[in-house]
Amino acid sequence: MPKNTPTKTRRTKGDGSLYYNEDKKVWVAQINDVDEETGQRIRKSVTGKTKAEAVSKMRAFMSGKEEAPKTKRTTAKAHKLYDFTMDYLNDFKKPTVTSRTFEWYRNISNHIRDGFGNRTIESLTALDIQRFFNGVASEKADNTVRYIHALLNQVLKHAVKQKIIPSNPIDDGVKRPKGQKTTQKGKALPRHVCRDMLTALDTSPTYKPLVITLLYTGLRIGELMALRYSNIDRDNMLLHIENAVTTECEFDIEGKTISRTAIVSDTKTAASQRVVPLEQAVLDVLDEWRGKSEKKQEKARQQGNGDLIFPNQFGHIRSYQSFQKQFKRFLVDNGLGDYGINFHKFRHTFATLLMEQGTNPRVVQELLGHKKVETTLGIYTTVSMGIKEKETGRLAATLAGIRTMSGADQRHNLIVAHG
Repeated sequence: MPKNTPTKTRRTKGDGSLYYNEDKKVWVAQINDVDEETGQRIRKSVTGKTKAEAVSKMRAFMSGKEEAPKTKRTTAKAHKLYDFTMDYLNDFKKPTVTSRTFEWYRNISNHIRDGFGNRTIESLTALDIQRFFNGVASEKADNTVRYIHALLNQVLKHAVKQKIIPSNPIDDGVKRPKGQKTTQKGKALPRHVCRDMLTALDTSPTYKPLVITLLYTGLRIGELMALRYSNIDRDNMLLHIENAVTTECEFDIEGKTISRTAIVSDTKTAASQRVVPLEQAVLDVLDEWRGKSEKKQEKARQQGNGDLIFPNQFGHIRSYQSFQKQFKRFLVDNGLGDYGINFHKFRHTFATLLMEQGTNPRVVQELLGHKKVETTLGIYTTVSMGIKEKETGRLAATLAGIRTMSGADQRHNLIVAHG
C-alpha cells in the first residue's frame, strides 16, 4: 500500500479532529479554540502531506511550542442542534412525506430539543448522547427511544455530509438502550364489555350504525369516516374500501403547526384498498341511519361531499378528534367510561374474535388490509384466557388418551400415521 494512502483507523486521543481532504490530497487536523480578543469560538487547522505530519503540527501548536503554521484564524459558525434538526426536517422530510407524518417528525424532534437545549452540534460527544438516551429510555417506551435515535442519527450524518463535524459521535460507541416495555394486553374488548356496548348502542341513533359497522368489518376509523353509499354493493353484499379521512396540517415558516383540516385521501397503504363482505345486520343499520340523517345528507351534497355516509351536522367531513370527544361522553353516560374504549378497539375486537373462532390468519390479514400477516398476528390479536384454557384442555385430553392406549392401539396408530 502507498505510504500516504489514507486508511480508516481510530485516531489517537488528543489528536483533535482529523480527516483526509480528497480534493486537496492533504491531511487536515483541526481543533476548536477561543479568540483571546473577542472570546468567540474559532477553529484552527493545519495540513500535512501525511497523517503523521498533520498530527505532529497540531500537537506542537496545542503544546504551545509554536504557532499553527499556515492556519487561518476564522470564526467557526456554531450550529445549534435543534435548529439544525428543524432545518433538516424542513428541507429533506417535509417535501417527501405527508403533513401528518411531518408533524410526527416534529413531535419526535421535541425530545431532542428538551434533551439538549441550546447545545451545538460541534460540542456534542458520544458520552453526551449516551447519557441523553439513558435518560430517555428510563421514561419513554422502547419505540419512542428507537424513533428518537433514528432521527438524531440522520441529523448527525447530515451534519457530517455538510462538513460541520468530521464524524458522527453516535458511531463512537453509543448504544441505544431499551426503553420501557409496553403491553399489548386488553386491546380487544372483553366479551361482557362488548355485550354492554351493543346494549347501549340501542339508545343512540348516531353511534349505533358507526360502531356496528366497525365491529362487523374491522375498518379503521378514517376509512369509516370516508365511506360513501356508492361504496356499498347491495347485489353482492360487499363493501368497497377505497379512501380514508386523514388530517392535513398547515405549518408556519418555522415548521410549527398552525391548523389541521380533515380531508379525504387515499387509504393508509395499497393493501388497505380492499373489499369486505357486508353482513345484513350492517346494511340494516346503515339503511336506518340514512333515513334519519336526510338533513345531513342534503348539507353534505351542498358542500360537495356527495353521498358521504357520516358527515357532520354541517355536511362537512368528520374529524376523528371531534367525534372521539362526543363518543367519550356517550361511554361515560352508559357506564363504559372505565374501559379505555376508543374507535380502534373495535378493529382489535373484530380481529381477535375472528382468530378465536379459528379463522385463517391470512384471511384476517386481508379483511384488515394489512400488508404483512405478521402485523395481524403480532399486534391485532390477543387470544382470551378462556380460549387458551379450552385449547390446553383439549391437549390434556389428547395426552391422557395417549397414556391409556394399549400397545396394540399405539402400533395401529403408528401404521395409520405412516400409511
